[in-house]
Amino acid sequence: MSNFVFVLDTNKQLLNPILPGQARRLLNMQQAAVYRRYPFTIILKYAVTTPVEPHQLKIDPGSKITGLAIVQGEKVIWGAELTHRGQQIKNDLESRRAIRHRTPCKTFFGFQTGDMVRAVIPTGKFAGTHVGRLTVRESGVFEMKTPMGKVSPVRYKYCKSIHRNDG
Repeated sequence: MSNFVFVLDTNKQLLNPILPGQARRLLNMQQAAVYRRYPFTIILKYAVTTPVEPHQLKIDPGSKITGLAIVQGEKVIWGAELTHRGQQIKNDLESRRAIRHRTPCKTFFGFQTGDMVRAVIPTGKFAGTHVGRLTVRESGVFEMKTPMGKVSPVRYKYCKSIHRNDG
């Protein structure tokens, strides 16, 4: 398939497409200017009254790629492929969903963040029985949020699970 350059006259009327060598010659002789880069189109600096041969737009719809062509008689003047984004959007959504579902629950000493526990603390500033939700740490020293406020530090050995965090 050879390339053709689209041509417009001064009044922006479509003319017959020409070969790239002819277009380059017109540009070098300052008889034309670049009108558009894609599809490459030049505009002449003078009016032309030559008859224009009819063009047809041919479309080949496909499930993943649609083919486009501008045909003049049996000559293909311009061709392009249009890639559909439907599959790309679907793949992007699936990959995001996989990432969301892949986040592991960090469990330390049998507890995870959000578990409802009863902690019986024997000594210290927060001595007594507390019921609330945990924020776990790898060290085994947790934080607990209760209706009365935050209780910290709470060791894992003082905690008894009331309700697991289902996520």
